[in-house]
Amino acid sequence: GLPKNDVKLNQFGFRQGGPIVIPKLYDGRGKAFFFFNYEELRLPNNFTRDRTILTPDAQAGIFRWDVTDNNQRVIRETNLYNLVGAAGHPIDRDPVVDSVLNRIRNAAGTTGLITQNTNPNTMNFKWQSPGYQYEKQPVVRIDYNLTSKHRLSGTYNWQVVSRDPDQLNGGDVRFPGAPNYSHYISYRPLASVTLRSTLTPNIVNELRGGGRWGPGYFGQLESNGPQTFEDQGGYALSMGLGTAWHVQNGPSWRSAWSYEFNDTMSWQKGNHSLSFGGALYYGNVWVRNQQMVPTVSWGVAQRDPARSLFSTANFPGANNDELADARTLFGLLTGRVTSLGGNIVLDENTNTYVYLGQRRQAGKQNEYSAFFQDSWRMTPTLTIN
Repeated sequence: GLPKNDVKLNQFGFRQGGPIVIPKLYDGRGKAFFFFNYEELRLPNNFTRDRTILTPDAQAGIFRWDVTDNNQRVIRETNLYNLVGAAGHPIDRDPVVDSVLNRIRNAAGTTGLITQNTNPNTMNFKWQSPGYQYEKQPVVRIDYNLTSKHRLSGTYNWQVVSRDPDQLNGGDVRFPGAPNYSHYISYRPLASVTLRSTLTPNIVNELRGGGRWGPGYFGQLESNGPQTFEDQGGYALSMGLGTAWHVQNGPSWRSAWSYEFNDTMSWQKGNHSLSFGGALYYGNVWVRNQQMVPTVSWGVAQRDPARSLFSTANFPGANNDELADARTLFGLLTGRVTSLGGNIVLDENTNTYVYLGQRRQAGKQNEYSAFFQDSWRMTPTLTIN
């Protein structure tokens, strides 16, 4: 079997805090304070992945299927090229598909384990896909006593996460050496400010503000842009009964940012604890995604003259699923296209449709609120809100 997966976590950091003192310039003892914390995570690891590949015979055009004869499992086979060629239909191998299938087979031969599947036309390729993730998390806080009655505090937290490749979302390469994969990067800053004021011995006001912003990129043009499909003829090819050579054809990027401000005044007046204030919230979001190249699927179409050959007359004992597999395999090997897919999106700037253009969605939500609360202690044992 395969060795154990590498699961490593390297975590380090430091922190420092105290009064803000700049020699000969500023002495903040008793008035200004800071706190700084930095952490970094590094995770070199690998994951066990299972991929499906064609058997050498299936790649050569020999299709096999199971039948039961006298309570015994029997595997029958037929040469698809001979079957279709004898009927006078085209049987030329598709050179691009042939090249990709050879790349898959060569890649599967460099590492991992290959075992036979229950389906006699496919095999399982199990291997350990390498990856690397890091996170950086600096945090800084400053407290400043403006006066004996007013204190200002601010906090800033900045976090960056990189997964190269994005194994968490299955974005690592399908096979060793494949050019197409997903690289995830996310920036997550967060900031807040608080001003606490003791206006009188019975009245305290607290003003708060803060925001968060930062995009997340599920894929980069460098890792899954159009150039990563050049070895597939500039298309995202399905591989019929097997796993595709590429992993992602539609990277997406998104960002949600929001800002919030609220003020709360607390007033202790006799037996009444009064609180009142208001809040403002501004929320925004955008999402962008884009199909990089057209998709191609294979098979034997309804109007293809060769389709009638894929019947139980030529595949005795085969069920409908097995006949569909035979059509898919033959369509793959000979480049018979059954569907060609590509998105057409409406450009928000030109108001025209663009083939394989970038799609953008955006939204926002703003909220405004105010409140008043009275906690009245009528008796030592009874309080009404």
